[in-house]
Amino acid sequence: MGSVTTTSVAKIDKLAERIAKDNMSALKNKVGLIRQKFEGTGKFKARERAAQVMNQIGPYGAGVLSTRNTETIMAVVGDYARGEEDKLQSMPSPAVATAMLDQKFLGPNHLEAAVKQLVWEPDFFLVNEIDGFTVPKKFFPATMTPTILKLAKTWTELCRYVMMQLGSEEHFGVGFVFSDSMAAAAITDEDREGRDERWLMLNPFKDMKSQTEVWRPAQDHDLKWIYAAAIHEATHIADRISYHDESFASALTMNMAKCADGYRKIRQIAAGIRTRGAGGSPEAD
Repeated sequence: MGSVTTTSVAKIDKLAERIAKDNMSALKNKVGLIRQKFEGTGKFKARERAAQVMNQIGPYGAGVLSTRNTETIMAVVGDYARGEEDKLQSMPSPAVATAMLDQKFLGPNHLEAAVKQLVWEPDFFLVNEIDGFTVPKKFFPATMTPTILKLAKTWTELCRYVMMQLGSEEHFGVGFVFSDSMAAAAITDEDREGRDERWLMLNPFKDMKSQTEVWRPAQDHDLKWIYAAAIHEATHIADRISYHDESFASALTMNMAKCADGYRKIRQIAAGIRTRGAGGSPEAD
């Protein structure tokens, strides 16, 4: 038998710490039956876009954006977003972006972080953890129905909005997780080059056991729940806390306070999301 190395002891200690903090996260098989990424090209242009926006509005102090600054930002964002609004991996529409910018920024750093999130185009991720369950084609980006596309884009924009409110520059992807135990999740992975990837995932099914009815953003209760889930999962990413321990509870409480005003805006955000097909009506399918 080989000797126990320092590295082995460290790994055991790390696992023990995870188990102590979060039994379910530590012991659940994370591999999944499907882990498929759908990558867009917009993320490669995000830094250039954010710099252009900040150069256009110039010096900025604490407080509410002036009408002129908002119009300047929207002119730049609108040029990038034109013709792309109904795509899954895209920037928000001008109507959605305007609603997101209607908040009190705490200074230039907060505004710059918000602008970086505004021009970010998240990649999409599908994860299936249900043994024997086949993910229907309507959940895949290329074959999404208007109903599912509306749900995916609503989840994306509410996650974006939360990250803007929190003043976080952390880049993230979004997606669906199919699970009989998780309604939503924050996943941190390493890609092939060893870079950290952060994903904010929604279980599209309201009943995790039956896998039948999906969340409907047009329904007020569903929309509020989706927003609350976005705040919860974004806290893991923005505050870099993996577990549901005391530090997470404290951070979540603080972030709920920061995002509380957003409940007045989420209907406006959801209404501004356009999807392809059925005249933009996601309920047709």
